[in-house]
Amino acid sequence: MGMRGLIATEGAINLFKSYSDSIWLDYNLATMPFIVYLPGEWALLHNYPKQLEEFTHYPESWPASSSQALYYDGQLGNLAGQLSFNTNIDSIKLAAVPIMERSIPELFAFFVHENFHQYQQYGDYPAFGEIPWEREERYPVEDVRNTALAYIEMRLAMDAFEAYLSDNRTEVERLLAQFIAVRKHRWSVGDPFIRRYEQGQEINEGTAAYVEKKSLLIASRGFANSSHLQLLDDFNSAMSSFSFTEHLREKFNKCLSGGSISPEDMSRNRIYPLGATLGLLADYLGIDWKTDAQKAGSEFSLVNPIGVSLGIPESNMGELLESTLKTYHYKDVLASSEQLIDDYEKGFNTELEEFENQDGWRFEITLNANGVRRARSSTAKKWLIDSGQRELRSHFNVYSLKRKGMLFQLHDSGLLEFNDWDKHIRTVEFYTPAMDSVVVDGELKSIRNNESVAFNILNIKSEGMLLDTSQPGTLTVQDSTIVVDLLNKGK
Repeated sequence: MGMRGLIATEGAINLFKSYSDSIWLDYNLATMPFIVYLPGEWALLHNYPKQLEEFTHYPESWPASSSQALYYDGQLGNLAGQLSFNTNIDSIKLAAVPIMERSIPELFAFFVHENFHQYQQYGDYPAFGEIPWEREERYPVEDVRNTALAYIEMRLAMDAFEAYLSDNRTEVERLLAQFIAVRKHRWSVGDPFIRRYEQGQEINEGTAAYVEKKSLLIASRGFANSSHLQLLDDFNSAMSSFSFTEHLREKFNKCLSGGSISPEDMSRNRIYPLGATLGLLADYLGIDWKTDAQKAGSEFSLVNPIGVSLGIPESNMGELLESTLKTYHYKDVLASSEQLIDDYEKGFNTELEEFENQDGWRFEITLNANGVRRARSSTAKKWLIDSGQRELRSHFNVYSLKRKGMLFQLHDSGLLEFNDWDKHIRTVEFYTPAMDSVVVDGELKSIRNNESVAFNILNIKSEGMLLDTSQPGTLTVQDSTIVVDLLNKGK
């Protein structure tokens, strides 16, 4: 797994040495400091010109690399498999990206995408303007009409991409005009939250997905001037069997099922391929959109520069919308959307019952969510119910909550979140088979039933779980349930 990470990183750095100008303004992984790490084993700090005391030189026994990298042996800080932005190293803040069980093209895309987020909005000098933000969990995934219209948007974007592959500019423009008519209608008739959330996500994740896909598109063609380093040759070899066209088709098709979009894909997953495709099509039409996108703010959306380029009269939008909905069988899509949402709600209740029937210790941790940074890695199905008041996944590779004086990490376990958005309170619930240690204010504590203890400092370790907090609270044990209340002031 570590070798795949080295190969993917080498490919990313070398691609940006030659093609950064054609990808995104001044974003350049060939010069931007970042960390790639293999959890618990090693970390590489790339593009940092100074020698640091805790780091050594790139190992001589490893395959030669064309990039400047410093090596750290073991686990760096609290990096245990999570993606971390604004990681402090010496005098800078950078992204730390873990190496995961993915193919070389997937790891390459992951490194490019996540470091672009660091470039976008983190660090001391973020490159983007203020990106509008709304909580993803609050997205109305159970809205039938919004789902149906969003499905038609995706179909239009897919069809426009196919026309792009055939170099049929007239067809691309026609389909994009229909897309704009549907998008404007959907945003105007839906909950205002939908527009605010999606507009911010298009700037944030849509642009990052575009940079990722544009990099994959270039890399899939191979490097014209290979330096014949083993790592770069291995990268070119891995990319030779990669089809960008099939890759993007697959990303769209994963979001489309049963004649509509599954609720689990509505809030986020569909925005990645959709935003990337709109960016690629805007490039194809010769539209200068990146500078305005980077300014961000509350008004930018890709439909605006595309619409201006196409010159669609506002008076034509109604007729264009009506014909598009007819062509794409809107009534049938509505029925499919309703069925998918009903199935989704039933599926959530089934998985919730399975989750709550687990053996072992049941944990509840309640805290004020303000200022808490959350990092998650999971391939399990995400269940969001009641506008995100409940979120369930049967398995997380890693889930963490962090703020000054508090760290919670969970590995290889399912987790249920309860969110009170108005009061900014979050409760996480999970199960652990055994308890390793409970330390209250520096003293090892035995777990006793029907006991409540106030604390100033608490450290709990169990299989796959760590809670370390200097925030006062209370610890309560009732039967096989342990409740940690960080809202209570404790002692």
